[in-house]
Amino acid sequence: MEPIDQLYNYDLRKPQDRGAVLDLIDTYKPRLVIIGFPRTLWSSLTEWSYGRARRRALEVWRNREMCHLHFTEHVAKGQVDRGDDCVVQNPPGFPC
Repeated sequence: MEPIDQLYNYDLRKPQDRGAVLDLIDTYKPRLVIIGFPRTLWSSLTEWSYGRARRRALEVWRNREMCHLHFTEHVAKGQVDRGDDCVVQNPPGFPC
């Protein structure tokens, strides 16, 4: 399978792109799926650095990007249920 990211015209914020990726996984049944998602939003340092004044903006941003976490969970569960593997990573500087 090809990499699936914005460089290959997939935007996992879009439901139709997430559906297309799930279809590819169902078709090819890869032994291993590696998923990375933006870590900045979920770091405890982000919570601390935003402070009270900007916490609402952070909450809105997190809600908009929550689809990445739900998608990751869905793919990981599907892989495990099929007897395959999934690696979830969120390295620093990971482009999403």
